[in-house]
Amino acid sequence: MADEVDLHPEKYDIIIVGAGSSGCAAAAKLGSDSDLKVLILENGDETLATDPESMDQAKWTHISYEQHGANYKKFTYQYETKAQKGIDNRIIAQLSGRGPGGSGRVNAGWYGPPYDEDLEEWVDKGCAGWGPGEMKKHLEATSFMVSDKPEGKLGKAFCRAVEEVMDSKKLKAAVPQPGCQFDLETGERRDAFTSLLKPRLAANENVVLMAGWTAEKIIISQDGDTLNATGILAYKTGLLAYNRKFELNPGGEILISAGAYGSPKLLMLSGIGPKEHLENVGVDTLVDLPAVGQNLVDTPVCPIVMFSTGPKPKTQIANGLEAYVHYFSDRALEAGDKVADMEYMCFDAQNIAKYTAPRIFSLPLQQRTCAGYFMEGLIAAGVRSFQCIFPCLTNAMFNRSDIIFVAQHNAKSTGSVELQSSSPAEDPIIDPKLLSDPADVEDLMEGMDNLYKILGNRNFQEYSRFEEYPGPRYCRMPWSHLKAPSKSFIKDNTIAHSHPTGTCRMGPVAGLTDLERKKLKDLGYRNPDTGTVLSSNLKVHGVNGLRVADASIIPRCNRGPTNSLCMAIGSKAAELILLDH
Repeated sequence: MADEVDLHPEKYDIIIVGAGSSGCAAAAKLGSDSDLKVLILENGDETLATDPESMDQAKWTHISYEQHGANYKKFTYQYETKAQKGIDNRIIAQLSGRGPGGSGRVNAGWYGPPYDEDLEEWVDKGCAGWGPGEMKKHLEATSFMVSDKPEGKLGKAFCRAVEEVMDSKKLKAAVPQPGCQFDLETGERRDAFTSLLKPRLAANENVVLMAGWTAEKIIISQDGDTLNATGILAYKTGLLAYNRKFELNPGGEILISAGAYGSPKLLMLSGIGPKEHLENVGVDTLVDLPAVGQNLVDTPVCPIVMFSTGPKPKTQIANGLEAYVHYFSDRALEAGDKVADMEYMCFDAQNIAKYTAPRIFSLPLQQRTCAGYFMEGLIAAGVRSFQCIFPCLTNAMFNRSDIIFVAQHNAKSTGSVELQSSSPAEDPIIDPKLLSDPADVEDLMEGMDNLYKILGNRNFQEYSRFEEYPGPRYCRMPWSHLKAPSKSFIKDNTIAHSHPTGTCRMGPVAGLTDLERKKLKDLGYRNPDTGTVLSSNLKVHGVNGLRVADASIIPRCNRGPTNSLCMAIGSKAAELILLDH
């Protein structure tokens, strides 16, 4: 590598790595509530934040799921998992946004704050200060829900059917979609950059965004037995040989907000992580922290597609979430869990197909048959045959079409993020180990069994005239006569929901003594042997002046969308930093 280039010797009080949802929220609050000099380093170019393709909500499927398209390559990191044994050795695309706004610019755009029970469980796991009362102000401060989504007939009908069919002891919530982060009339979408950080950049010259720079490693100095983060070595994105230091003022801090994949990658490149793994890839170990990159949990989801003669939607926006239902699986109910672990998401897919189908059909045939994630469009999630995809998309363009996902929250299957080598230019190895735990397969099977009862209920009959996938296509028969998909269908068609968490999880202890293992086990931590990465104030164990704030800190899989929670995490991180300054 070439010698370090330092054309900008100015130092900063706070350096934030990553201008995604958490990083933007943290920088905005620091700029609003203090005179600290703040630098945000972002891998993607700043022009991505104002690109018309990412501002128009109707085009989100063109960015997020067309894995061979130019927009997908421009706005995302193009991550993929390792072959997943639990789902027929398929490789799954992992949506991860790049550029200011991060994944908040490429997500589906529905808005869902975390449930109180989720945050209460964090506190139960030893994360003091993260309860619903403490987080309420951060959720409110970072909310930019543009408009309430009108309650559609599909969502209402689905909720009525759920309430009539489901055991009341198992049902946690059945509600229409509460809101979205885009204007329903114009389709203009919002994100943490445009709504939170961009106004602060214009109002406060102490907050500086340097886009197009990739963090290579954290600069760490040693003073006796104490390790201190003193800066970031970064290179111009795409030009690994052109790098420079960004240094902290005395007493300054670094906040890593590079996401559930990027944050553990940067820590490990800097010598913070599992010692054996770092040695295997040629990185010198500064802090042996086994939990870095471990405990990866993503939400497994399995879809069905159906058509009906119900009324067509009025909105022209390609975001179809009409209702969601949270409920307890048999396993969770027997265990006395407080947090519901299963979910149905009911989508109106007509407009999604309207915007997606013409582009899908224009792809070369060999690309059309690639069905990694929504068949590069939401309507065909997990469908692996072009013979199924074609009628799905064509019928959805002209008829009423709906998708329902069964999602397994709090999945028992856990995976990891690791380095391929010591080079920062290489993608991390992502291995969520989907459905590696048999209990997750059983829960999804139970979810499908319940779903077919719901679809056969009188309240939902006009919306469930016949099933397109996976059942017999165009076969008009009562849902009660159809068997739920088999276990092999679950394993062949389950995908990850791109809500990864846990790879830098926070908690009370980092060590691995017998007493500390027992403490984590008693608190309910999965994989207690690996410990945690952060304390509840987001400080990395063993290094001063270094914190992490993004989805990677979440100690358990979050129920529902993670974007609103990630922004609140960023705001909370800024508050914790200001308490120390």
